[in-house]
Amino acid sequence: AGQSAEARPGAPVPPGTRVRTGADGRAVVGSGEEDSWFQLDGGAELAVALSPGGRRLQLASGRLQAHVAKQPAGRNVVVETPHARATVLGTRFALAARKDATWLDVDEGLVEFVRHSDGNTIRVGAGAFAVAAPGMEMGVTNMLAAEVIYSDRFTNRTLNPFWEAVIPPNREGKAS
Repeated sequence: AGQSAEARPGAPVPPGTRVRTGADGRAVVGSGEEDSWFQLDGGAELAVALSPGGRRLQLASGRLQAHVAKQPAGRNVVVETPHARATVLGTRFALAARKDATWLDVDEGLVEFVRHSDGNTIRVGAGAFAVAAPGMEMGVTNMLAAEVIYSDRFTNRTLNPFWEAVIPPNREGKAS
């Protein structure tokens, strides 16, 4: 079965590698061939693979931020989660795989987002986010609109539109 080893800066991450971060950990996986990187926040698990059409990553849990350089024709980067698939050609985005949903936040470029349960597909552009969850209508929401709606309803402070604006506060007023 699988063996664990501590990651070291500059160490290769060959196909088949599974990268896990501790609750307070962080890891950055990059490509020496191009200006692309994937940052995993605490509690994330990512499997790395190659396919004939490009790179395939599987985010089992946690959150990643990505900067993907423009890919050559016929190649792409695909990130799968338990709920959805995000296909990118060149962009900056964040993807979070939670127990019940996957959240996509696009900073730059365009990402095709496909929900696994029914194949529903949408395109999410810069400054927008989307959520894939069973039984939930998929749609693209402008980040500024989400921030204003949330701020007007729940608090007067400025919020991060991806992490706080779309998660209602619990009874103590904190994001859950």
